[in-house]
Amino acid sequence: MARKIHSRYKITGTLIAMSPIHIGGLGGNADTDLALAVNGQQEYYIPGTGLAGAFRNWMEIIDSEATNYLWGNIKSSSDQGHASFILIEDAVIKKENMTAEIRDNVTIDRLWGTAVDRLKFDRMILPRGIKIPLDITLEREANLSEEKWRDYQGKFTQLLSALQNGQVSLGAAKTRGLGRVKLDSLIVKEEILNNYQGILNILGGKSEQVDWTNFLGENNLNTLGKLEIEIQWKPTSPVMVKAEYDGIAVDILPLVSGFHGGRTFVLPGSSIKGTLRT
Repeated sequence: MARKIHSRYKITGTLIAMSPIHIGGLGGNADTDLALAVNGQQEYYIPGTGLAGAFRNWMEIIDSEATNYLWGNIKSSSDQGHASFILIEDAVIKKENMTAEIRDNVTIDRLWGTAVDRLKFDRMILPRGIKIPLDITLEREANLSEEKWRDYQGKFTQLLSALQNGQVSLGAAKTRGLGRVKLDSLIVKEEILNNYQGILNILGGKSEQVDWTNFLGENNLNTLGKLEIEIQWKPTSPVMVKAEYDGIAVDILPLVSGFHGGRTFVLPGSSIKGTLRT
């Protein structure tokens, strides 16, 4: 039986990659061991399920009750369960000024914390600076009280605020510095579904843009207990991380990565993490 919906909110924006991203996909790739996800048109993309998983995990830390209600839960002895009130579209990555890169990695022995002999692998990544379209639909159930809706809405806007502040990461190898994103150009539009005029407006392509800025400010509480440390440093001797390919004029080349349409030398998070761990 279809559930009754009071209204729905169309939330759009752009996620800008603050570090490289790896979203794995099915199928092989002759160039790398861990390939990127591609759709039927051979375009790099981030599945809506991948975005939903990252967003739900973040909200679970804030409030499990609001998370289970908004994102859905499975049937249990005390709850019949229900489907999610949030829909996230697949995000296709435009290829303009963007070239996927390949990074070398080594497998770490979980017992000794050292590199495992002869277990090197490659990972394909999307470079820093790529733009990821974000398209979310949030539905408000008709029989939900105003008090409960404001509470759940508040928790959801905390997620939007965290995205705007770059506190949510996507994909694999997040502890190696991959997957950091920041939300830009946030737009929220409301569509009313519980009256005749609202339905006509939707059919006519009309929706009302709403401002959640004040609500974001009221509910932007940092409850994750996360400590961020930023260090400005410079080398006292030459430093280089080798690229996975060899040069023509020289045998060994330094690692470079995409940076907002250009290229720059880079020390990958995996190298820094490995040094600190050792």
